[in-house]
Amino acid sequence: MGFRFNTLMRAIIGSAPSAAPVALRFASALNARCNYYSSATATRKKMMMRVKVIIGTNDFSSLQLRFQSSFFQTGGDNALGNDYYIEKCALEKETGGAAFTPVLFSGARTATVVDSAGGVTSDPILPSSFGLGAFTRGHVFWVRALVYVTVGTHRYPTGGTVGTGAQAFFFDPVTSGVSDADSTGSLAFSIGTGGTGPADYSFGYSVSPLVLGTPVTGTGKYISTLGDSIVDGTGDTAAGSGHVYGFAARSLFDADFASNVRAGCKFGRSGSTAAGMWTGPLTETKAILAYGNVAVEEWGTNSPVYADSAVVWAYLKSAGQYIIRTKLLTSTTSSDGWATTANQTKTANYTTPSGDRIVFNGAIAAQEGILYDKFVSFDSAVLHTDRDLWKAPGYTADGLHPAATAHEAMAVVMRAAYAALP
Repeated sequence: MGFRFNTLMRAIIGSAPSAAPVALRFASALNARCNYYSSATATRKKMMMRVKVIIGTNDFSSLQLRFQSSFFQTGGDNALGNDYYIEKCALEKETGGAAFTPVLFSGARTATVVDSAGGVTSDPILPSSFGLGAFTRGHVFWVRALVYVTVGTHRYPTGGTVGTGAQAFFFDPVTSGVSDADSTGSLAFSIGTGGTGPADYSFGYSVSPLVLGTPVTGTGKYISTLGDSIVDGTGDTAAGSGHVYGFAARSLFDADFASNVRAGCKFGRSGSTAAGMWTGPLTETKAILAYGNVAVEEWGTNSPVYADSAVVWAYLKSAGQYIIRTKLLTSTTSSDGWATTANQTKTANYTTPSGDRIVFNGAIAAQEGILYDKFVSFDSAVLHTDRDLWKAPGYTADGLHPAATAHEAMAVVMRAAYAALP
C-alpha cells in the first residue's frame, strides 16, 4: 500500500532546500515539545516550577531557554488563545555545589510569551556565571521560573519529561507564598489564613522551557523523537524510570539515567496520528526540530498508513535530518493478564480501514535508505518468537502499550542504533 507515493516523495525530497546551519542545539536530555495545556483558575493564576536539566551529547559554551507559545497536538501547532508572562527566571546549578544565576530576556527579568508567535528565547547564559569553563555533559541544573496569566481561564502550554525531583505548582499569589526563583533547592510554599493551597502539577504539566545551547565542538547527535503514546511513554512507570517516561526518553541515557547522556527533545502525544499531527504550517514545531539533527519517527499505532509517515519523512529529509523509523509493535488480548504468551490473541483492531500492521511494516521497511535512513525493529527485544504476541510476563499490561520492562528493552535497542550513527 502507498507505493504510488514514492515518486512524489522523492520529488519533494529532491527539490526541498537544505536547512541553514543552526548555532543552537538541544542541550538537555529532558526537553519536550509541549503537547497540551493547563488552565489557571480564578485564584490560582501563577505557576512556579523547578524543572530538571541534564546536559547531553556535548559540552556547551552557553545555554539559552526557550519558552513555547503553542502546543503540539492533533491539528498541528495549537494556539493557547492567550499570552502568558514570565515574572522571574533563574538557572540553578546542582552538580558541584548549589548556586544560581538570573536569566534575562533582552536584558530584562520579565518577558511576554505572545500566543503562537514562536516563543521567547532568553539571552545566553554563560558558564562563567557559575565559575565554570563550560556546561559539562552529564551535569545537572534546574530551571526555576515563575510565570503567570491575568485571567483565571487562561492557559499555559504544558507537558513533557520532568525528571526526579521536578516540581510545578499553580498557586494563589494573594494568599500563598513560594520559594524565590533566585534561590536553590526544592520549592516550598506557605499558605496564609483562609488561603487556598497550591495545585500540584509536577508530573508532566509544567511549562517546561526548552534548554538549548551552543556546543563546544561541532560534532554530536541531537535527537528528536516523534510519535504517539509509545513515544510519549504510556505504560511506563514513574518510580522505575525517574519520571523519564517511555523508550524515547529512556534511550537518551544509559539504564542508570545518568551516563552517556544524549541531548534531544520528545515530540510525543498519546492518541495521535501522523496525519492528525503533521498538518498546518507547524511553524513553531519545525523551528524546534531544527535544534536537532537526528529524528526518530514512530507514528502508526492509531492509524498505520504508510503515506502519512512518508509526508513526515519528506520534511525531515529536506531539513537535513538523519531519519530513523521504528517498526510498529503488536496488539493482543489476554485471558491471564499477559502473564503468558499462550493465552494471548492478536486483536482485530490492527486490520482496519486505516491499514494493517503487517502491510504497514512491510511498506516502511522497503523505504530504508530511500525515503529515510535507518529502520529499527524491536521484535527480538519485546515480542515473542511469534511476532504477533508480546513476551511474557511483564512486557505489557494492556496488550497495546509496552510496560516499563519493554520500554527499557526498546531503549537498549535505540542506544545501540544511536551508537552506530554515521
